Amino acid sequence: MVTQDFSDYVRGRKVVVKALDECNKQMCQGGITLPTAVKKSIKKMKKLKHDLSKSDVPEADKKVITAEIAELINYATKNLPTDTKDKPCQVEAGACFIGPEGCVSMGALDLIELIEGKKAKPTLAATPIQEAVAVESQPTQMTACGSECASVAVASAPDSAKKVLLAIPDGSEDMEVAAFTEIPGWTKVLKTTPIEVTLAGWDDKIHCFHGLKLASDVKIDQVNIDEYDCLAIPGGWPGTKFQEQTNSELFQNMVKRAFEQNKLIATMCFGIFPLGEAGLLKGIKATSFTSDDSSCSICQQVKGKVIAYGTDFVEKAIVVDHNIISNIGPAVAAEVALTMVEMLIGEEQTKAIANMIMYNQVEPEELKWTRPVPKAVRRE
Repeated sequence: MVTQDFSDYVRGRKVVVKALDECNKQMCQGGITLPTAVKKSIKKMKKLKHDLSKSDVPEADKKVITAEIAELINYATKNLPTDTKDKPCQVEAGACFIGPEGCVSMGALDLIELIEGKKAKPTLAATPIQEAVAVESQPTQMTACGSECASVAVASAPDSAKKVLLAIPDGSEDMEVAAFTEIPGWTKVLKTTPIEVTLAGWDDKIHCFHGLKLASDVKIDQVNIDEYDCLAIPGGWPGTKFQEQTNSELFQNMVKRAFEQNKLIATMCFGIFPLGEAGLLKGIKATSFTSDDSSCSICQQVKGKVIAYGTDFVEKAIVVDHNIISNIGPAVAAEVALTMVEMLIGEEQTKAIANMIMYNQVEPEELKWTRPVPKAVRRE
């Protein structure tokens, strides 16, 4: 192997050690799977160090890489558990809150095998972890843990990817845009059917209401909605270009086309308005930015506008009717995105995402209204 090969392997080992470290601090509590992965990782690093010493890598590079490997071995030996005696896996002990589908330690074991397995082939890719684990003819997924999102890769053969077009007018709500990208993004981290989200703006640059700035993946006038499984529309604010852009003939035709083809249309807050303007809400159960507090004047105005579109207005935070998701806004952004994901790839796969983002570990204050959250994340 050449210098680049060894450098790529070391990058992968760094990610493994980081992931195991986070797992040790926050999740496994000494469960047997973790120390097994640690010991195997240390053994592999020692072998890599030995192989490097026998290689034709230039001495200067060899010295630098050897020092990196030694540092990793030293850190893992001193800071990570290696004793497996009488320590059950936390899943078997009934104490694991991630579950076997998202087990970071098992993912690390898979990664170790990939790094030096017979099928492994180091290559240059978009990120260090991809460089470390690229495998010929074998797709790679990733699983993550901990507050710092340390990642490890695991091999899988996912179903065909689902495609979401996230149409982001200027003036869109930052949190709603983020939820529509964050939650589906975890499908690429876990072993689930991947969901690809394409950011579509009216210009090359997108300016959200609270200051978030994004680059469009594609301009809205270049989109063929037929190529997507879902159209996602965040809410936006008056006084911005939101209404002008979403009421444009181009976008109205796109919304109508998506509706006619029975594509999933996931909206947040004011994102329901374009559907009303397109005449698609007659007889549809829906909600929007509203409240049962009669003193909220803007809430009453929004409610009246949605009713004027011919909807069967529902006093709930999230409403799903036919292929349309509507809701009250940023407060339920994560739940809306999870609902969208569940409708695209199913309950079981969505449950893995909910567990990984610790959704079920936090008990929010009860909202006044019943929230029809996805089955995968519903708290009994």
